[in-house]
Amino acid sequence: MAIDIAYVGNHGTRLIDGRSAAGVYDNMNPGSVLALGAGVLGAGFTDGVPDATAAAAGFTTPPYPGFSGTVAQSLRSWPQYQQINWRYFPLGNSHYNALQASFDRRMSHGLQLRVAYTYSRLMNNGSETGLGAGGPPVQNPSDMRNLYSVSSDDVPNIFTFGWVYQLPFGKGKPLGRNASGVLDKVIDNWQISATQTYQSGRPLSITTANNLGGYLFNYAKFPNKVGNGLTGTFKDPATDSYLNQAGWTDPGALAFGNALRQDENVRGFRYFNEDFSIFKDTHFGEGRYVRFQADAGNVLNRVFFCPVDQFWLPNNGNSNFGHTGSQCNIPRRVQLGLQIFF
Repeated sequence: MAIDIAYVGNHGTRLIDGRSAAGVYDNMNPGSVLALGAGVLGAGFTDGVPDATAAAAGFTTPPYPGFSGTVAQSLRSWPQYQQINWRYFPLGNSHYNALQASFDRRMSHGLQLRVAYTYSRLMNNGSETGLGAGGPPVQNPSDMRNLYSVSSDDVPNIFTFGWVYQLPFGKGKPLGRNASGVLDKVIDNWQISATQTYQSGRPLSITTANNLGGYLFNYAKFPNKVGNGLTGTFKDPATDSYLNQAGWTDPGALAFGNALRQDENVRGFRYFNEDFSIFKDTHFGEGRYVRFQADAGNVLNRVFFCPVDQFWLPNNGNSNFGHTGSQCNIPRRVQLGLQIFF
């Protein structure tokens, strides 16, 4: 028998992050420009000449001769460009802490088992996107603090249970102790095994319509989190919503929402799976035997649904919010095999 308990900790710095994590260096505007109002930010220049709204607000000089664009565009660090696609931007940080416990025992009567449990927490600021492609959904380019949250890969609870059992049938065993000949060949050397996995769901990212994009040139906007995000009544994907529409509200036209990049209290579907196997060896001489084997993946035929729609709109503006319509795991499958060893 062996019992193992361990702590695993990891802190990562300067991890490769998505280009959007560059914020204002990705040529976004700081959140402070929203104080100018939509009318001013949306006003524009034509061949370097400001329109009346821009001029009245004091924007009389274009960033360069002949500039044609909005006031918001003129406020960019590099107004002659759109987004600046950074590669390998080293702003990523992560913290991983885990308690790992396992129990192994080879018991009597042909039973062997292993039980393992991991309780963990993975925090980062979007660095799991990596390689400069895309990146985390930046809301306020001048304040990246809300990007640091549980990772989209955070699975706090993982329980695995594996076991092997040699069935007590055959000559000299509890059942069929006196069997011989053909009967012993039929009932002896059967073995069953299984691997069972049970995991928590991954955190979801709830976003809403980004009406700040034309002013800040950011990538996302979050709603305000005001209540329980889960309905708790999800059963039928054809009719039920997994997410609670009333759990979020609209922060307003020129305001940021308080929802996090990933919400650890609003998680997707849990993952349960059991794989089962049975095989029998029939010997017909020294070192020679035939093995029959049957493997059943997802033997209980559990359904693991694909992630739900996470785009929230006020007044039930997105009828698909919280809904899913497809299965993301493989249904039960059985494979039969016959091998000859000689």
